[in-house]
Amino acid sequence: MSHSFLFFQPESMRVTYFCHCLMTIGGRMYDRLSARCFMPYPEVPVPHAKEGPLTGLTFAVKDIFDVAGYPTSAGNPTFLALQGIKQKTASCVEKLLAAGAEFQGKTITDELAFSMQGANFHFGAPINGGAPDRYTGGSSSGSASAVSCGLVDFALGSDTGGSIRCPASQCGVIGLRPTVGRAALDHCQPLSKSFDTVGFFARRMEVFEKVAAVLYGQDANPEDTKPRLIFVDDIWTLFGDKVQQALKKPYEAAVGLFGSPASGQFSPQGLERTFLAFRKLQTAEAWESDGSFIETYHPVLGPGVRERFILAKQWHVEDLSPEREIQAECRAHLTDLLKDDGLAILPTMPDAGIPVGASETFVERFRQKVSMCLCHGGLSGFPWISLPLGTINGAPIGISLVGPKGRDLWLIAQAAKLMFIC
Repeated sequence: MSHSFLFFQPESMRVTYFCHCLMTIGGRMYDRLSARCFMPYPEVPVPHAKEGPLTGLTFAVKDIFDVAGYPTSAGNPTFLALQGIKQKTASCVEKLLAAGAEFQGKTITDELAFSMQGANFHFGAPINGGAPDRYTGGSSSGSASAVSCGLVDFALGSDTGGSIRCPASQCGVIGLRPTVGRAALDHCQPLSKSFDTVGFFARRMEVFEKVAAVLYGQDANPEDTKPRLIFVDDIWTLFGDKVQQALKKPYEAAVGLFGSPASGQFSPQGLERTFLAFRKLQTAEAWESDGSFIETYHPVLGPGVRERFILAKQWHVEDLSPEREIQAECRAHLTDLLKDDGLAILPTMPDAGIPVGASETFVERFRQKVSMCLCHGGLSGFPWISLPLGTINGAPIGISLVGPKGRDLWLIAQAAKLMFIC
């Protein structure tokens, strides 16, 4: 079969390929076509176990993970044309299938997973089911859309610098960036290998807990330790009064549940210094992942993505020892701050999602401010969950909890307690 078999399939064929599962969100009705979140691939059966802890649940997969019978685009048509049909399935996807979850399709990703907007230059912008006049956020844009539009129970994505946490906040769903290395990344197109993680979205916490148990297994330290709440004052200050007011109720609920917080900072050395270190490390590793493809095939890259790769080319991983020192400082600081029982609470984002049609200048400024907060997840490697517990002008904004390294299920359990009382 031709490597480019799926290019520009007629709309009538796409309708044939996909069922019209309808879902109403806030009076709006979406199906697979109107949500614009799935890649237009011919439907190929993907076997799943008949019984298991995830039986009866449906899921989608970000189109950077291989699924046997499907190609992988990584959000770029040239990359897609070179791939052919995959013969193996990523092990993280296999875990979900073996647990009884039913695969529904592959979802659009921001190009080469190197954006945070949720608008792919080639494949379009999926609908944000939580705020249709705003972008989903990215790069796990299609997965967040599929969950927020009610088309699947959960969806697999990845998080390098915010690609789960950002769309979770903007779409009003639950999203987790796990401890780095917690789930295998085989048969997955990398962005920045030392920062990439396998995360996911869901609307309901009971579903989220089930999926996490299958995907990540038991914590190395499963003890149900009482959390020690930590108010991350440099992030709260960075995001200002509007965000503080939007998240006042869930914050007060957390204080009532876990007790009065201690004060702490994520960047004693300064948020901007930490962000710039992450930016250099991430982009240098991105060039290691994609530079050969870009220089060999000269693919068309969308705005923003093109500029980031131009920047990435000038930095080399072996020349970034000062940035690695900052990363080590960040990891050591958060290890000391959180210890085994710390539960940091902070806003996920500086605002609700980016309005559809916003200028590139606005998007880039927004992205940098977001990254000043979210980069600490990549630098530390610690688990970070965003909960849909706030709104700004009717649009979702998340509040985040960050826990100690390797205590992902413990972190989710604390999040579940907060969700229950909110």
